[in-house]
Amino acid sequence: MLKNFNHMFKRILSIIADFFISLNIFSFFYILGPYEHLEKSMGYTWPLILLNYIAFRAFFTLILGTSLSQYIFGLRSSGDFFWKRLGGVLRSLYEIPSVFLFPLTELPILFGKKTIKEYLSQTSI
Repeated sequence: MLKNFNHMFKRILSIIADFFISLNIFSFFYILGPYEHLEKSMGYTWPLILLNYIAFRAFFTLILGTSLSQYIFGLRSSGDFFWKRLGGVLRSLYEIPSVFLFPLTELPILFGKKTIKEYLSQTSI
């Protein structure tokens, strides 16, 4: 049970860490100006921040099989080399709505079960 709690804690911490890393990247590019015309057309900054977060996680999942923070925290995906990456991108897309349903989507980890995201994407970490 303690091992499962540690695993769940690393996953949650990696989501938060990736968000702050992508927020810093967004801030850097926002200062340079590429996002300025998009913000004027959309009217809001938050959708751009969310899009940047999704792109950040998807990019590193394609390269590493997990997000950058998951990789740093020692979390690895299992399975075929290509499906770890492609299915991992799907898994990272499923993480966005699961943030709002956190207890329902992450609690199976405590019992050694796959999360809903892992069932839907057919990947596991």
